[in-house]
Amino acid sequence: MHKALKQLALSVAFIISCSVMGLAQTDVVRYSATEYGREGVVYYLPKSQLDIALSLVKTSIVPGEYAAYAPLLLGQKAPVERQESYRIERAEVRSVGVPDEHYSYQVEFKASQPYSYVALTKTGILAGINGEPIPLQKELDPSPFTPMREVVEPMFPREYALATSLGKRAQIAATYLFSLREDLMNLLSGKSEYAPREGEAYTMAVARLEAQIAAVERLFVGTTTQEVETQHYRIEPEEEIHQRIIARFSPVVGLLPATSREGTPITLDLRATRRAPLLSAEELAKQERKLRGIIYNVPGAALVQIRIQSQVLTETDLSITQFGSRASLIDQIPKSKDTFFAIQFDTDTGALVSIGPQVHPAR
Repeated sequence: MHKALKQLALSVAFIISCSVMGLAQTDVVRYSATEYGREGVVYYLPKSQLDIALSLVKTSIVPGEYAAYAPLLLGQKAPVERQESYRIERAEVRSVGVPDEHYSYQVEFKASQPYSYVALTKTGILAGINGEPIPLQKELDPSPFTPMREVVEPMFPREYALATSLGKRAQIAATYLFSLREDLMNLLSGKSEYAPREGEAYTMAVARLEAQIAAVERLFVGTTTQEVETQHYRIEPEEEIHQRIIARFSPVVGLLPATSREGTPITLDLRATRRAPLLSAEELAKQERKLRGIIYNVPGAALVQIRIQSQVLTETDLSITQFGSRASLIDQIPKSKDTFFAIQFDTDTGALVSIGPQVHPAR
């Protein structure tokens, strides 16, 4: 079997000079040859995990204080009990890299120079050699809903405060609501004798009436709010996946565990679209022994689909390192006395992104 740690002495005489290196990302650490020249630096290649984010919209309805009187006083039905419901807003999936303990290597600095360094993530994944690391992926977060406007309290007439029964207060509130609606109609139609007809004062008057109407209506029809809830699931694919249940969905309670007997299954399908030839353990070990220098991943790819029944929530092509192979840089770095090279790696897949020549800075 492949050894967990391969101690490979690497020459980094080709590592370039970088005059300005702004490691603004707190998740990337630079290891210089001057500090780690003797012991070297161990780095990991990443393996792929699927980060699946399921976002639901939770709708909550809180009944109004006078909900039972709405049919009689307003001529409309209103919910009399608290209600909660859920709907699937969207599903997203991405491939993220985590350190693969089966593929770790040691960089041993030779002919070290004060401007030679290797950049690793905080988890030890190789990010770059003398170059700006590629920005790390951000977490999958839903776009927040627009914040609700400030709640306005209704300005009832004096008799409302003097009423001693719920029914009487509901009747006064309904009468006040109809009066507000009439005032608004007169203002909009220009029939209001003393109200402003245009300009900022007119706009403010309309806004105040609308806010009062909404405040009184809430006492009858209740309040409806919406918020986004997102649940993440991590899956590490080793082979193709067919209709694996990752969660269950209920419009009443939201997301449920995959093992629940309730709810509709949300399933994952993963089909390889590009993969390295399958090798025996002996063939793989022989291939690995040929690798020299900086070793990186050549990832495969897969089509990933998330479904609920016949509805496809999301479908995307992703890089999957477990379906690929490894290669080395030993023969890919042009040798030049005047030109040095910056190397970038994808920290999620371990793939080689670029080898860019840079001119050696003047001393």
